[in-house]
Amino acid sequence: MDGIQMGNSELGNARLVFDKSPLRDAVSYTALIIGYISIGYMESARELFDEIPVRDVVSWNAMIAGYVQTGRYEKALAFFEEMIGGSGANVVLNENTLVTVLSACAQSGSLETGKHLENRGSYGEDVFEEENL
Repeated sequence: MDGIQMGNSELGNARLVFDKSPLRDAVSYTALIIGYISIGYMESARELFDEIPVRDVVSWNAMIAGYVQTGRYEKALAFFEEMIGGSGANVVLNENTLVTVLSACAQSGSLETGKHLENRGSYGEDVFEEENL
């Protein structure tokens, strides 16, 4: 945390409040994760993500978007695979998930994952309905 306090006092203060708070939920974790991502601290964001007791689609999306924003497209796709097949298997994808993953596919040249999304595969057809696009 020392680098965070030195590099961004607002984020350091937010972390102090978070650490002292007895009530932590996916929203408070995700807010802090987004703060880490905004200054490029993806490893700290991932460590905090791993501490979330119950992850929701917003926390997963924040991490995937963070990897995309920092140019770690393969990591974003691997994280997405973890989301749909691993510890996030009960999370329902939304439009933000798909847009972010498609961006990672385009940037990394991962046509196979992009085609799987396009073909709707196991990602939930309701997200692809015309009124959602």
